[in-house]
Amino acid sequence: MRPCHDTTNGDPAGPINWPRPMNAVTPQHAAFSFGIVNPLTQPWPEGQLESAGWSLAPERLRDSALMLPYLMRLDALDQGDQTACCALLESDQGAHMLAAHLRRQLVMIGPDGLSMLLRLYDARVMAQLRWILTTNQIAALLGPVRCWSFEYRGQRETLSREGSQPNRGWHPTPVQYGQIERIGLINRVLAKADAASAAAGSADGQAIDVWLRRGLDHGLTRRQDLVAFALQGLTRHAGFDRHRRIRHLLAEASAGRRPYYSASRGLSEDDWQRMAVDLKEADRTAGAAS
Repeated sequence: MRPCHDTTNGDPAGPINWPRPMNAVTPQHAAFSFGIVNPLTQPWPEGQLESAGWSLAPERLRDSALMLPYLMRLDALDQGDQTACCALLESDQGAHMLAAHLRRQLVMIGPDGLSMLLRLYDARVMAQLRWILTTNQIAALLGPVRCWSFEYRGQRETLSREGSQPNRGWHPTPVQYGQIERIGLINRVLAKADAASAAAGSADGQAIDVWLRRGLDHGLTRRQDLVAFALQGLTRHAGFDRHRRIRHLLAEASAGRRPYYSASRGLSEDDWQRMAVDLKEADRTAGAAS
């Protein structure tokens, strides 16, 4: 099994910057029965996870169980316990059946027939799946889980299953599979957008993916190039990639002569403003001609 293409931080070679988990034992969490804990976000005494929880590691990844999430019953935790969860779940099913369902959801088969680890327990992944999947697919993904709660970008989010539990699994279309593979890039752009400006930081994953696909259409293949291009799409003129200077940089990158991210980094603020003026003038001329 190969890992999911960077469904968290956009850098398959680098460490995962896990989001801050939630404290599992608080009054507002009384409606939930289970929590998912990520052993990589807080230390655990040796043997405690294995004795108190249910491993969600798929069978082929059992040797890496202590690096993958565990399902815990919240009523087994003391009120003073500081156990932090990356997700809170409500379900009528027992822990064994629920854990078995979640294990299956962590493995996705792509159009190429290869297995992929899908990190549902990372809030940044689940947040994007909300717009990628249909209502029926979400229901199949949740299965026996009636309600899935997580913290995303400082807000408590809740995903509820609509209708009865489906009997079939969910299968992404080729388009959805591409979107899922780009989740890591989407989250990398979001992280950079948050640091860049409030306007860019308010962008959603779906809008960012439009720019990522546009970058791919221009022939960009490097992850850094795609992230830089998408961030510029959020912060610059909406048609910036129509300008001759940008087209030249894109052609250079597509031909493998120079990375787009480093070439475009050489553009000054004056350069961007002049390009915006050029594009507005071109739009006015085109409008007058029509």
